[in-house]
Amino acid sequence: MEDNTNNDSGMNFLLGCLALGGFVWAINEKNKVSQLTSALQKSQTSYLKLLNDYTKHQSSFTEEIKRQLVELRKNYEGINDAVAIELKSITELIEGGQEETAIAKLTKVIENLLKDKYIAEGKASDTKSCPQLFKMLQGALNFNWIDQNEYNFSNLLREQRNQEAHELAVKFPENWRYISFLSGIEIIYKLKGFRNN
Repeated sequence: MEDNTNNDSGMNFLLGCLALGGFVWAINEKNKVSQLTSALQKSQTSYLKLLNDYTKHQSSFTEEIKRQLVELRKNYEGINDAVAIELKSITELIEGGQEETAIAKLTKVIENLLKDKYIAEGKASDTKSCPQLFKMLQGALNFNWIDQNEYNFSNLLREQRNQEAHELAVKFPENWRYISFLSGIEIIYKLKGFRNN
């Protein structure tokens, strides 16, 4: 009988240890879940804040592009009124939500400025003898009128212009539109020798 009592005591002790271990494990798991839930809530809050900031920045970014186009237009008024008129038209297209068409027009401005530069530098006798945009861009890089980065961005503009001209209902990703506008503005400044403030 004594053996039975010792066995029962050992078994009770073992069950008690298992129960205590299970209890400690359950509390530990509950703490982990609580920590994970808290971290998830913080990251969701951070994500929502980031998204909110991004949305606010998007509208201010469009305003910055329009501001730069207006400033650029002022530089061309009285010097090249055709460019100034196109820049005003581009600003109006952006305001109307027609960014893809505005990018095509911005590329057209670059193309015409390159034609003017080709003629002024004696590389072509008139606009009809100027090469196509792709070749003019390669020449502009070779003549150091633009640098390698501007050349790469101008090819993006050229491709977007061609896409807008030949495809239906073209929509470029938002970030690519911003890159196109900013690089196009910078290239236009550079081609005429103006400083971008």
